[in-house]
Amino acid sequence: IDMRTCPPPRRVELAKCLAISNCENIQKETTLEVGTVCALLGELQERCSFPEDTLLIEPTVAATWARYGLEGAVNPTPEERAFVEKVKQAMHLYIVVHSENPAHCTLCEVHKHEDSSEEPEIIFRDSLSDPPEAPARMVEQILRNLGLVDETWRCPARVNRAFQIDGWSCALWCIRWIERALRERRGEGRMPPPSLM
Repeated sequence: IDMRTCPPPRRVELAKCLAISNCENIQKETTLEVGTVCALLGELQERCSFPEDTLLIEPTVAATWARYGLEGAVNPTPEERAFVEKVKQAMHLYIVVHSENPAHCTLCEVHKHEDSSEEPEIIFRDSLSDPPEAPARMVEQILRNLGLVDETWRCPARVNRAFQIDGWSCALWCIRWIERALRERRGEGRMPPPSLM
């Protein structure tokens, strides 16, 4: 099946089926693949409605921003140009950052202000009790490349007070943090498992 020639409603249906059938099963003691994290973000978008001014950014996009910036494509397609414009106009970004050595997921939230001259509020979450330096450095590079901070800016200390007790669930923590934030923005009460506080 050529996805490019399918009509949009059928394309969405096929994409969902392919994502479900090609994702790994989540198993304890196994770090999630980046593709599975992307599928979880897609599922979260389907299940939790949120404002148009909010974007969930998957790890592969974050990695591209860290290397090349927001407008890194040499000959961007109309879809890529539209996405860049959407990112620029978004008031809230939830960026799942996948760093290496060791492989680890963290979450960076960017909340812009109506007054564009004000610096955005940036929240960093890391579920490891003794985190490596790589995620914070990657967040710094991403936000510099997006033009949201200058060269002197440093990643803030993480705000979470609870941490994973295993070596594999960091991506699940990120997904849960995003879901909780989206629900709180809608005015819903907090009902997370105590382990993800």
